[in-house]
Amino acid sequence: MDQEKLYESLALAPISVNPVYQRKGIGTQLINEGIKRSVKSGYNSIVVLGHAEYYPKFGFDEAAKYDIKVSFNVPSEVFMINELIKYGLKDVKGTVIYPEEFIM
Repeated sequence: MDQEKLYESLALAPISVNPVYQRKGIGTQLINEGIKRSVKSGYNSIVVLGHAEYYPKFGFDEAAKYDIKVSFNVPSEVFMINELIKYGLKDVKGTVIYPEEFIM
């Protein structure tokens, strides 16, 4: 019998930079610093709902490739996960459930 297990992950919220300051690497610095702090804090993964061509450069990949989905309907290519440590998602699969405040 399979038993449900809960795994804690972080969720990256949308990144926004004032248009005056865009294309100067600020968003990249914010995301990289967030990833660095997440690893330092002991997390194994970060999920994001975002642009399928932007987030892969930070190590994000379609969560579906790990058999991980989200509890609401979004295109598979925009729901991504970053495995922060090697094998950090080994034996992890299932559904990410965001807090209600996140999806309102």
